Amino acid sequence: RPEGFFFPDTYELPDKPTAVGVIKVTTAQFAKVIEDIDFVNKAKASPAKDPYTALIMASLVEREASRDEDRVKVARVFYNRLADGMPLQSDATVAYANKITGRVTTTDAERQINSPYNTYKVKGLPPGPITSPAENALEAAVTPAEGNWRYFVVVNLDTGETEFNDTFAQHQVSVKKFQEFCKSS
Repeated sequence: RPEGFFFPDTYELPDKPTAVGVIKVTTAQFAKVIEDIDFVNKAKASPAKDPYTALIMASLVEREASRDEDRVKVARVFYNRLADGMPLQSDATVAYANKITGRVTTTDAERQINSPYNTYKVKGLPPGPITSPAENALEAAVTPAEGNWRYFVVVNLDTGETEFNDTFAQHQVSVKKFQEFCKSS
C-alpha cells in the first residue's frame, strides 16, 4: 500500500499533472526528508528497531496528535503499550479500517470490525501506515519522549489539549473531561 510514502506538503505541479508525476514528486520529497532527519539510523536505534515499523508508528502519531508537543508523548504511549503487550486501542486505526474521516472518536460498533488495522481487537501495530506522516511525526516515532504513560485523550478539541496518564483510573478522569467538553460545545 502506498500510505506513508507520500510526503504531505505543498507542491507546485504542472498545468496538467499526471498521477505518476505526482507520485514521483511526493515520494522524492519523502526520501529527501527521511534522509535529512537520518530517519533510517534513528529508527534502528529507537524502540521501533526498524524504519518500516517506525513509519507505521509515525502514521499513528500523525493521526492521533494535533499538537507538535504531544507527538513525542503519543509515540511513547504506544511504545509503552506495545512493550506491555497491551492493545494500542487507537481510534485512528479503527477509523482507517472503517474508511471514516473527519471524526476523533469511533463507536463500539465500528470497533467490532474484523481488520488487522483494528487495534482494539488486534495487539501490536497495524500491518502498514494509515496515513503519510509529516516530519514532526516521523521524528516523534524515532525519538519518543521519556515517560510511563499508557493512556492519552484529547480533553479540548478546540485547542488540542491532551492529557497523558500512567493509570487507567487517571485516564478515566481525563475521559470525563473530554465528555464534559463535548457536552458544552
